[in-house]
Amino acid sequence: RRIFPAYYLMIFAVLVFGRIFLTSYDQHLLAVDSGWSLAFLLNVHKYFQERDYFAEIANYDFLLHAWSLAVEIQFYCVAPLFALIAHRLRFGKILVPIVAIVSFVVHAKSTRELHFSSLPSRLWQFLAGSFAFEFHQRANVLPATGCKVVAVTATILVSPVMLFIPNNEFLCRLTVTAAATLIVARVSPSVNDSLKNETLLFIGDISYSLYLAHWPIIVFFRYIHHTDQLLFTDCLIVAQLSLLVAYLSYKTIEKYFVRENFSTTLVLVSLLFLSSIMMMNCPNGSFVLSEEQVIRSSVIEVMGEKLERTTFEANCFAFRYQDYRPKVVTSSMLQQAQVANERFLLYWPDHAPYSSPDPLVDKHFRSKSITVWLTAYHKNSGNSSIAVFGNSFAHRSFRAIVDAFGQRIKEIRLIANPGCPPFIGSIFTEIPEVECDSVLNASVELIEEMKPDIIFIIFRPSHPINSPIVDLSKDDQLNNIQHTIDRISAVTKRIILEYPLPVNIHRSYTPFLLERFRDANVSFDDVKIDYSVFWNEMKHIFKRMDNIKCSNCDRIYPHKIFCDFKICRVFDPENLYSFFDKDTHYNDYAMKCFQKVYSEIIQENYANGVIG
Repeated sequence: RRIFPAYYLMIFAVLVFGRIFLTSYDQHLLAVDSGWSLAFLLNVHKYFQERDYFAEIANYDFLLHAWSLAVEIQFYCVAPLFALIAHRLRFGKILVPIVAIVSFVVHAKSTRELHFSSLPSRLWQFLAGSFAFEFHQRANVLPATGCKVVAVTATILVSPVMLFIPNNEFLCRLTVTAAATLIVARVSPSVNDSLKNETLLFIGDISYSLYLAHWPIIVFFRYIHHTDQLLFTDCLIVAQLSLLVAYLSYKTIEKYFVRENFSTTLVLVSLLFLSSIMMMNCPNGSFVLSEEQVIRSSVIEVMGEKLERTTFEANCFAFRYQDYRPKVVTSSMLQQAQVANERFLLYWPDHAPYSSPDPLVDKHFRSKSITVWLTAYHKNSGNSSIAVFGNSFAHRSFRAIVDAFGQRIKEIRLIANPGCPPFIGSIFTEIPEVECDSVLNASVELIEEMKPDIIFIIFRPSHPINSPIVDLSKDDQLNNIQHTIDRISAVTKRIILEYPLPVNIHRSYTPFLLERFRDANVSFDDVKIDYSVFWNEMKHIFKRMDNIKCSNCDRIYPHKIFCDFKICRVFDPENLYSFFDKDTHYNDYAMKCFQKVYSEIIQENYANGVIG
């Protein structure tokens, strides 16, 4: 009666706030996590996804903290069995410690996901707590001098001095273990009396509600501010708000239902459970295609051929949840995929023949003899001015952005140079001959004169912009990014920052896929990008982008279309179509889903009155 009402209210409240503040894509991810959380199985969900808890702390996972409650409830389900074994069986008091030892071995030897979030690896901790309770009533065993030493040690352990210990895992474990031992052992009257302090008792009373509230509040603040690390003032607000919510929850929910009978609690829990299910299954906005839309558009034209829609085409936001390998491969599928993928090898978008003369490109580039390789300019009868700025990946996405805006375009301009990240001071070391400095300065000057309503920044990073970070406060690459964003944000209403996509510069996947078609025993097991490889390559640029200070920026994460936390997909398993061209750029087939991502962020900005 204490755990369930507050827990289900927390999930429902997170879903409500998610409807208000989250993009539709993130609402979908929250709905999936909420479903597992409602069943107290979030730790199982994380295990199947092979998600790293400490890596996820840096992401917008609103229910990440629910894994521990899931493990706790799972323990409560098996606890009666252990009590029965301990008190009814002849060797029960020996068997239970053996189970605890086995659990500790599992905890020490298992992989990170199993080690951290599973009941088998955590069981020994619950049993240790049970043993501690058994010894809770024993008398103090230390003499007076020993009690004084323990009291001084305890004072140091709980004092602010401990905040200054080095961030070392061993020291942290030692400190926490020592503090827990002093609390459990009750070997000093001074320590025992200090633990009865009213402030500590109050914190203990609200601790459960505080645990439920603190993490969603932290993540919502980070989500709204588009940052990985909150400012000190925001941290103070989060702390005070968490305490306030925890206090109200304790006073109005916990205490009330602890006193109420089981049927009253069951009614509230059932209402919250059903309401949460309704929130999860009624997405806000146009995130998922309706059944009518799917039926009306059940056939599409791809590369001049009529083909049935695959899951990727019908609802690409759910694509990452299906197996990356095909369920079945037929000769006709191979033949059609062969034709399509060979065309992907040959195709490269050329916007120049359809582009209007661009006076700003003439002014800022041609008149100064600065060569910019990838530009385009279109005018229409709409009311929105758009700029697309980046390297060849921006050039590749340009048509999808044009199609996403449709008739709303007044003017749209592409400014891109191969290799060059779109931040003043950036360089492209893979091809030293590529000149970035003059192009980037001229590009930003052009944007400042254009004053677009919205600008898309799209690029593939390379060294040194994605090099390891030594000290973020002195990081030249972050300073370059921030300086450019500051200049651009002063002249535009909205900046769309697209986070980098999974690529493999050492392997071209379309030719690799075509090679597999020729094998006698076709296998696609290794036609993928390991998520760990993608993350290790991109985590530094992600961190830099997370730390950009920009009040009028939206961040989009199209890599989530293709990646779970194990692999990133490089082809559609239902028709064997590659997502790439001959190299590392995403092709027009992949751009069908990119267009939906762009359409969604555009619609949100129009709906919120940011542009229009």
